[in-house]
Amino acid sequence: MPRAGIDRARVIHEAAALADAEGLTALSMAALAKRLGIALPSLYTHVKSLDHVRQQIAALASHDMAQRLGQAVQGRAQAEALAAFAAAYRAYVLAHPGRYAASHLMFSEIDDEHRASALQIGQIIAATLHGYGIDEAEQTNAVRMLRSALHGFASLEREGHFHHPQSLDESFARMVQALDASFRSWPGAKTAKSKAKKNKKERP
Repeated sequence: MPRAGIDRARVIHEAAALADAEGLTALSMAALAKRLGIALPSLYTHVKSLDHVRQQIAALASHDMAQRLGQAVQGRAQAEALAAFAAAYRAYVLAHPGRYAASHLMFSEIDDEHRASALQIGQIIAATLHGYGIDEAEQTNAVRMLRSALHGFASLEREGHFHHPQSLDESFARMVQALDASFRSWPGAKTAKSKAKKNKKERP
């Protein structure tokens, strides 16, 4: 019988905490059972396999990121929204590296909640870039650049690859400013400012 006080939600949260503390590659069913203080066979009453555990961690990460990113950009637009999104993204990667790593794994199956959270993150990214007026045909290119830049910086920072004493916060701010400038000058982009100028010129 399952040990009192232990359910699948607790198993997944403990697995996520273990992945954050020790690294996703250190996560195993044996290590998780030890952390929970239960026998290994008992663990299988809550989860199917290690892959299932990883998928559930990824679902948890997607849900958490969707909530944090959505709150960060709410009520903001263009440069302000971009900066808030970038800061929230970086903070999550640094605080939860194991969960973040799990969110980038490929799974043969994901549940509806996981799928919905992943879709929500995509919608938040699209909303963040919406204020720049980038043409629909170019949105994918812009999204890929934004995700690549944030993922690269945060991952390198987390892994300790930046050795120069220059402030990492300053370097990150410069990168976000460069992204903002790129999106403002993106082929076909029509920012709110340019639209306002156009409307002003068209007035009789």
